[in-house]
Amino acid sequence: MGVSPAHVRHSIRQKFDDFQFAYDPRQVDVMLLKWRQDYQETMNCWKQVDHVMGILLVDPVRKERTFLEKFYEGRDEDASRPAATGV
Repeated sequence: MGVSPAHVRHSIRQKFDDFQFAYDPRQVDVMLLKWRQDYQETMNCWKQVDHVMGILLVDPVRKERTFLEKFYEGRDEDASRPAATGV
């Protein structure tokens, strides 16, 4: 995989810190359900290496671009996000 365990732990910790101010019990229940599902799928080897690396290591926050910047690029990547990272 080429990633140290410390880096993976740090990435997981950042994911939890992103939602540290979620106080709505329904929202917390949904997040826990999704995390348990992701964990179970990973343990069952249903996820490929690209899926795990994409979830853990890719920063989901993208730089905000103006309409013209998107137009000049000729594509709108904000509308869809790839499932795999292509690593």
